[in-house]
Amino acid sequence: MSAAIAPAVQQQAALWLVELQSDELTAHARRQLNQRLQAWRQAHADHERAWQRIEAMGMQLQPLAGTAASAALAHAARSAGRGRRVALRNLALLLFSGAAAGTLAWQAQGETSGVWLAGADESTGTAERRAITLPDGTQLELNARSALDVQYDERWRLLRLRAGEILVTTAPGSTALAQPLVVETRHGRIRALGTRFAVRERGLGSTQVMLFEGQTEITPQRSPARRFILSKGEQVRFDAQHAETAERADASAIAWTRGMLVAQDMPLAEFLAELARHRPGYLGCDPVVARLPISGTYPLADTDRVLDMLLATQPLALRTATRYWVSVQPR
Repeated sequence: MSAAIAPAVQQQAALWLVELQSDELTAHARRQLNQRLQAWRQAHADHERAWQRIEAMGMQLQPLAGTAASAALAHAARSAGRGRRVALRNLALLLFSGAAAGTLAWQAQGETSGVWLAGADESTGTAERRAITLPDGTQLELNARSALDVQYDERWRLLRLRAGEILVTTAPGSTALAQPLVVETRHGRIRALGTRFAVRERGLGSTQVMLFEGQTEITPQRSPARRFILSKGEQVRFDAQHAETAERADASAIAWTRGMLVAQDMPLAEFLAELARHRPGYLGCDPVVARLPISGTYPLADTDRVLDMLLATQPLALRTATRYWVSVQPR
């Protein structure tokens, strides 16, 4: 097992990362900085180990926006004196304690990896929701951390959901104006048949559809001959090959459209994943308490208040590296 890297070396590696992120460097200055970094890495085996730790997360090129590590990095770059030293210490803690690695892994395996925003026709960031009216009068509501492409013309009414969640309310009589509206995800297509429904991209695993009015037809991507009709009041998850058995739709699942999170015996890990859409940085929990059932109605506009409510009503405590990295632990 490798020996721990000294805190001073960790902070120096974090400093190199901050310096390399500067927008003020000329091409010549950047080459010189890289040469000095290379010399530092070669000066001691621990220096090389520390930098390899950063390289293993891809952090030497560009931090992922919205992560705890990128927030700490930005703060370190802006600060001076003691504030800079504190920010560097926090960044080093994130990089070498596993916090940043956990944050990157969470983003990679979750619904909103670092590429979800780039190039999308419509998108929302952390804690942002948006309402959109399409040319035919169809109403869309985007949850936080969602992105989609819109292809609307005489031949197509296609919404390609890249990540996140949308609520669709088709305009009365809109089916007479064009081809049926279709929502496409990586797992297949949902064809709206005069309806109000929500679609959620649940990462690589599945897509969830909740139907509140009308009907929808679901076609898995790899099984185009297998089509499933979802009726009013039903919800279902499907992947690229098949759909699960339909269940009763839970209207509280779209309470986010009213700025609320409604939970009924929701596992803590799932509850925090929902809350994390509306809070910058990393928010997770110890596996020991991941299944703890949470119930209640919570305001999404104040996530700190929600965490305080959890601590007041559950046997839980918070572990924080910075305000951008929070883990819920057993008390």
